[in-house]
Amino acid sequence: MRHPLALLVAASLACLVAPTAPADAATCIPAGTNYTPTSASQIADGPTCYTTPDTSATPVLAEVDETKTAADLAEVVNSSPLDPAGYLGTGSFVQRDISAAPVAANSEQIADFVDGPLPDLYLNDHWRGRLKTGVSIGGGVASHDNIPIYTVDSSNPYQDFATFTSTDSRVTSFPRLAEVTTGTIPLPDWARASDGGDHALAVYDVATGIFRGYFGASQDADGVWNFASAGYFYADPDTGTVGSDNYWLQYLQGTNSVVGIANELTQIGAEELRSGVIGHAVSVTFPSYLAGQVSFPAKQTDGKLASSSYPNAPVAGQMFTFPEDFDVEAHIADNKIDRTMAAIMRAVKTYGGIVTDQNFWCMSFNFENPYGMGERADDPDANPWKDDAELAALANFNANAFPWGETAWVEPSYAGHDATVAPAKQLTSSTPTITGTAKVGGTLTAKAGTWTSGTRLTYQWYRDGRKLAGYTQSTFALTKHSLGTTLTVRVTGTRDGYRTVTRTSAGAKVTAGTLKTAKPTISGTAKVGGTLTAKPGAWTTGTRFTYQWYRDGKKLAGSTKSTFALTQYSLGKRLSVHVTGTLDGYATASTASSRTAAVKAGTLKTAKPTISGTAKVGRTLTAKAGSWTSGTTWKYQWYRDGKKLKGHTAKTITLTKYSVGKTLTVHVTGSKAGYTTVSTSSSKTAKVAPGR
Repeated sequence: MRHPLALLVAASLACLVAPTAPADAATCIPAGTNYTPTSASQIADGPTCYTTPDTSATPVLAEVDETKTAADLAEVVNSSPLDPAGYLGTGSFVQRDISAAPVAANSEQIADFVDGPLPDLYLNDHWRGRLKTGVSIGGGVASHDNIPIYTVDSSNPYQDFATFTSTDSRVTSFPRLAEVTTGTIPLPDWARASDGGDHALAVYDVATGIFRGYFGASQDADGVWNFASAGYFYADPDTGTVGSDNYWLQYLQGTNSVVGIANELTQIGAEELRSGVIGHAVSVTFPSYLAGQVSFPAKQTDGKLASSSYPNAPVAGQMFTFPEDFDVEAHIADNKIDRTMAAIMRAVKTYGGIVTDQNFWCMSFNFENPYGMGERADDPDANPWKDDAELAALANFNANAFPWGETAWVEPSYAGHDATVAPAKQLTSSTPTITGTAKVGGTLTAKAGTWTSGTRLTYQWYRDGRKLAGYTQSTFALTKHSLGTTLTVRVTGTRDGYRTVTRTSAGAKVTAGTLKTAKPTISGTAKVGGTLTAKPGAWTTGTRFTYQWYRDGKKLAGSTKSTFALTQYSLGKRLSVHVTGTLDGYATASTASSRTAAVKAGTLKTAKPTISGTAKVGRTLTAKAGSWTSGTTWKYQWYRDGKKLKGHTAKTITLTKYSVGKTLTVHVTGSKAGYTTVSTSSSKTAKVAPGR
């Protein structure tokens, strides 16, 4: 199933900037040739000329062949230049094996920039960090700025024609370009330009071999096509290929795209996907690229990224592949890559990808536009990518799965006809291993293994396949952020005179860490009225604790603080506490304390009672207990000259004649549940005086 992010790329992938026609520089390389650089580096001497003198006598239209039928035309119209059985780009540079081409000095830096920072420059907050790659198909499927190709036959009497006109200097300044691309052009009357901002289309005439491309094309009310710029080249109608004179797949004069090569022929064809094999380099549009720099065979650039700010941005026309030691098949298997993306990755590994245009959004692969996929007169809205179950399934793929961080970027303007380069020495290398326990709180160590003596080794850690910026040491400390993920490490070996080699370890799945624990202790006196305090002990730093108290092994509901106040209900019982520790990334752990001694009765706080009132017959004395433990209840017993007065157990006593000359005292006995009963005595009163 195609990634949901790719589904939402939609019309935003449209190219918004029209190509311009620069003046031809003295150092430009003629288009439509079999150019080979003379330097050992195989780097082209300059960009491609916008226009190249056209000495061909090829007529712009073929003579009509009255023997041809409507059925013949239908066969042509329903054929595709992208069909593997008759691929028009056969024999051109897009079919060279580029897997061993020389890479740019900053290849890794370009890959890192493309793998996130580049699209993030243009994506809004919703997509930033989530979307890297989309797909352009058209006709209501994904985005729609890829270029439809219409296959026509100007010699067939049943062929429709249209009038094309342009007032743009990119056309009118070049007579042969204007002659070939304006006027009467073979084109089905149901043809459409692409729906995106480019409004582009291409027309391949099998009778003349002329391949025309148009940019900014639209029909007026009279059916006349007006366009902004155009280009053309001559294919070989006898072989059905671009021919031996256009190895670089360039428009001879002009262009309908920025780079000036026939991007249409680097789109991914429907029949290619059915077969599971893409037999050529694939074009990719980018959010943007470097300003002012062009990589042969491109003609020009409209890049917006200044090299002073973005030195590692790619260049218009630059190609990319995967490193020689990157195992595409293993990546496909390990990451459960779908059938469509697998075909794309295999093509990029062998033939490469090419930066062909900017879209101010994200990278995008281009599929064959449905508008050019056969007869549409009876059903203008037909779309094989939706209507054909197999193609619909192939279009429903995860474009965002392309591993940009793994790409190797070819030296700009590399113009070798086959990608053969002088082989560097091969480093002896090993697949790295990871030691250590893959648990949060632990540390993993990368072991590089055996490499050629003198090899410089660097490390890069990845989490679930994502590069971890700054993690370039041989060790990796596992935090909560790695829980449940798989860690790998890539070891890159470099040595002068040797080919750089990168090896990737097997993955280590990170599990929850194990907390360092301790047996909790209980401080405080186990007496009613006292408070016990739980001490968790030394655990892993940052651990958060919860508590649960138990009495004689029974859980005390609600008693979940680190302290516990001892009441009458704990008298004679033994207390313990369970401490539970939690820390993000770690498994929760619990430990229990030992039980306390049996809780003893509490000791009441007491006071010496006092007696208020006048010691005189007829008066009343009152006992005051003083300040005792809160909740204490008292009993009283009065004494006269030290002798207990039976029945006098109230708080007060009324003095009678029997007390004259005697002294009174009171004994106060305090009691409270869970506490030891205590008695205290007052001081003696003065001798009781007679009443009046």
